[in-house]
Amino acid sequence: VNGSPQEAIVINVTYEYNRQENKITPKPRTINERSEALAKATYEWARAMYKDMFS
Repeated sequence: VNGSPQEAIVINVTYEYNRQENKITPKPRTINERSEALAKATYEWARAMYKDMFS
């Protein structure tokens, strides 16, 4: 995350379960292009998480 201008990158990880192997595998997805829109979305997500936890 850059502070000025405020920009962010995103790493999302989902997981897949393989029943035959009884194994959980991470499936990362990276958006490595810095963006003001991603920074804004990250702050909005964090505000919502804090509100859920502390309200």
